[in-house]
Amino acid sequence: MKPKRSRTGGKGLARTFVPLLPSLVKLLGGLMRDARVPLLDRGLLVAVIVYVVSPLDLVPDFLGILGLSDDLFLLAVVLRRLLLGAGDEVVASHWSGSRGELDRLMGAVEDLGALVPGPIRRVLESFGGR
Repeated sequence: MKPKRSRTGGKGLARTFVPLLPSLVKLLGGLMRDARVPLLDRGLLVAVIVYVVSPLDLVPDFLGILGLSDDLFLLAVVLRRLLLGAGDEVVASHWSGSRGELDRLMGAVEDLGALVPGPIRRVLESFGGR
């Protein structure tokens, strides 16, 4: 499954993600329970969710969208890793939407990381050793 990048911006991403949320939640729940998905990838998703809801951040959330950038970036990286690492067959077995919707979701996950301002993305990437 090769993600299709659309570069739609924040509003376009919201329009992509919101209708897909029920299917995405089912997909993530299925992947978290599936033994075929690497334990590390499942653990990283849990860690990022804890980080996102935690009051401690690399970039404080009170800075608005700038403060959410580290959350968006980490979420995008972990979702991409989880979905690509699980493989097409495993993802398809847990996806309740159409193939076109899954392709849009994958493109939106790619675009999510692009919303993070360049300087912040570089700092965050340096923490990840990328």
